Amino acid sequence: MNSSNQYNFEINLPNLIKGANFSLLPLFLLSEKIKKGFKEEIVLMDGLRLVINEYKPKKNIAIDFRISNAPIEFAYCLSGRMNVEFHSEDGSVDFLEVSAGASALFYLPNTYGVLKVYSNELLKVLSLHCSEDFLKVFFEKPDNYGGLEFIFANNPIKPFLELTKSNANIRTTANQIIDCDFEGKIKEIFLTSKANELIIYILEQIKSNYLEDRSGVVTKNDIEKIAEIERILHSNIVEVPSLIELAEIASMTHTKLNKIFKNVYGNTVFGYLRELRLNKSKKLLDDGNLNITEITYETGWSNPSHFSREFKEQFGITPKSYSKLRKK
Repeated sequence: MNSSNQYNFEINLPNLIKGANFSLLPLFLLSEKIKKGFKEEIVLMDGLRLVINEYKPKKNIAIDFRISNAPIEFAYCLSGRMNVEFHSEDGSVDFLEVSAGASALFYLPNTYGVLKVYSNELLKVLSLHCSEDFLKVFFEKPDNYGGLEFIFANNPIKPFLELTKSNANIRTTANQIIDCDFEGKIKEIFLTSKANELIIYILEQIKSNYLEDRSGVVTKNDIEKIAEIERILHSNIVEVPSLIELAEIASMTHTKLNKIFKNVYGNTVFGYLRELRLNKSKKLLDDGNLNITEITYETGWSNPSHFSREFKEQFGITPKSYSKLRKK
C-alpha cells in the first residue's frame, strides 16, 4: 500500500458545512471549509467578477461538490495545483488538473465531483467569472472561436472544459492583475482593462489550439505517442502526470490527445484511467488481502467515500457489499 501523504486525502463534504450552498464553485467551497487562506472578490462590471484564491493547507484535502448554476470561468494558476473530477448529468466524466502556468476556460452547470488540493503547496488561482451576455461582446459572430458555440445557444446547459498552457501574454497580464497597487477608481479601471485583456489572450490561445487540432489528420507517430500514453497509465495508476504533461509527452494539445485516445481506446485519457483503477480495485477485493481503505489508496482514489461512489456507479454495488458477497 502507498501510504505517502501525497495520496491520502481528508474528506470534507459540503453538507457538513452549515447552510452550504450547493451552487458554489469548488474553490468557493474550499474557502467555506478551510477559512484560513485568502480570497478576494471584486465585481468589475455587470457580468464580470474577479476572484483571487490563495491557500496552503496543512493536509491534503478532498471536497465533494455539486454545482447547479455556474458562470463561465476563465482561470489562471499562478502556483500550486488542484485536481478536479467532474460528473455530468449525461453520465460523462471529465478531469481537470490545473498546475502552475496553466489556463482554463470552463462552464460546468449541473455537475458534481471532487476537488483535491495538496498539503504544503501554495495554491494561488486567479479567475474571472463571466455571464453569457458579457462574454458575447468578444465575438463578432458565433463561428469566430471554434468549439465555443455553446455561448450562443439559447439555453446552454452542456458543460464545457478547455485547458491550455499559458503564453507570455497570459502570464504577464495575470501577474499585472495580482500585483496591482492602485487604489479606488483607478484600480477598478485598471483591473477591468486587464481582465478583458486576459480573456482575449486565453480565447486566442484556445483558438490557436483548436485550429491546430482541426485538420483531423492522424499520423503513425500520433498513434505511437498515444500508445506511449497508454503505457504510462498502466505503469502507475496512482501517480499519473497531469493531462497537460501527458499532452507534452505526446507532442499534441490535450484536446487532440483526448480525441485520438478515445478513438483508439474508447475513452478519454482519464476516463480510461478511471476504468483501470476500478478494475484493479475489483481484483484486489476479489483477492481479499487488503481492506477497503487500503484498496482506496492503493488504486489512486482520493478517499473511501469517493472510491465507494465510483465503484457503485460502475458495478451497481458498493465495495463493502461486494466484498461480503465474495466471502460467502
